[in-house]
Amino acid sequence: MPILVEASSSNASRALARGKRSGYRTIMAYRAGERSVFLYGFGKNERDNIDGDELARWKIAGRVILEGDADWIVSAIADGHLTEVQR
Repeated sequence: MPILVEASSSNASRALARGKRSGYRTIMAYRAGERSVFLYGFGKNERDNIDGDELARWKIAGRVILEGDADWIVSAIADGHLTEVQR
């Protein structure tokens, strides 16, 4: 079962020297031992929290991505539907 995580990143806000209250929220899909996928992020000062309907849509997107095999993911990246983020 995929786990959808919404997390606040205070490290990002400190790195940008904006103070503790203006951090970021990120939504990630995570399956232990397999993969984690960044789905969406936004600054707390840019918008309010997501609502239940939007969270439901992100859960569906996360489930689809986590259930995709390696070939599907490579194809989705090649087609521009996903973007691989690297350090």
